[in-house]
Amino acid sequence: MKIYIGTRQINDETYKTITEPQILNYLAEDSECTVIAIDNTLRQYNLDNAVQTIDLAVRKLRIGGLLIINDIDFDLLNFVYENNPDIISLNRMAETSGGFKLFLTSDLVKQIMGRYNTLALSSAKVNGLEFTLEYKRES
Repeated sequence: MKIYIGTRQINDETYKTITEPQILNYLAEDSECTVIAIDNTLRQYNLDNAVQTIDLAVRKLRIGGLLIINDIDFDLLNFVYENNPDIISLNRMAETSGGFKLFLTSDLVKQIMGRYNTLALSSAKVNGLEFTLEYKRES
């Protein structure tokens, strides 16, 4: 089973789409999912709730499955502002990307993911202001 957690329109019918991570408790058994994509969702929670969301996803992921985390990188957002200190434009960008309760960086997510000895980082990408980290469950 493939699960997409986020609010974007995706054009892949193989994914079940949800907007709230807690729904995963009712959709999948532990170790059932082959892919879980958490897209621009973690920043909408405080740090404890973001970690709980990752815990839930890891629990639902099967061996060989992928956990994909995509979100806005605060370091990249800061870099854009330093190079073009137009706070109005920056606020418009942030406004269209959803609320912030947590400022994430790819390094912070990697640090959180270091708690899970069953996962290995298989891919790290940057696209604009967003980072995408892919972790594969090995055991």
